[in-house]
Amino acid sequence: MQRGSFQWMKSLNKSMILNKIRTSGSISRAQIAKETQLTPPTVGSIVKELIEQELIKESKLGVSQGGRKPTMLEVNTSGFHIIGIDVGPVDIRLIASDLAGDIRDELTITLPEKLDEEQFLHVLIHAIGDLQRRNQALRFIGIGVAMHGIVEARDGVSLFAPNLQLRNMPIKKRLEEAFSLDVRVENDAKALALGEAWFQDQVAHAA
Repeated sequence: MQRGSFQWMKSLNKSMILNKIRTSGSISRAQIAKETQLTPPTVGSIVKELIEQELIKESKLGVSQGGRKPTMLEVNTSGFHIIGIDVGPVDIRLIASDLAGDIRDELTITLPEKLDEEQFLHVLIHAIGDLQRRNQALRFIGIGVAMHGIVEARDGVSLFAPNLQLRNMPIKKRLEEAFSLDVRVENDAKALALGEAWFQDQVAHAA
């Protein structure tokens, strides 16, 4: 297998395992292997990496199935934070949230009545910088931007924002250059649907 293919497969398996831990709330390595159909050595190696990155942590001991009680795993929801941004027709709302969705801080910036694409990006970058400076103790790992209108999500480009009459803004590129964080840009309706699916998934497994 070529190195690129190996790295892609490892990334896919890593995402699968992290999502399994997230949706389960608490789960053992053996149960992850069983439910994902990955081999125990693969699960063990990726879990070790996720623990070293502090994305997950070991918690309580689980129920024994006849042998030693398994160590349960859970997402380290308070270890890292993200910045969520909702761009409206008259303002930009920003939040600092942990990985469980609990908001630690929020900031609203009123947009000028008329601005061009470059001015909008400048206002957005300045607002994110303000939120970061207010929360210097938090470790941020990503930025999510919800834009009204037509969005090319793969490259993070706002092709047309009708509420602002702005076009072809390379939001992902500019924000990643400014903050060295992973950035995702999505249409606001799709972002809302993804958020609802994420937290409904969590509620269903917690019930």
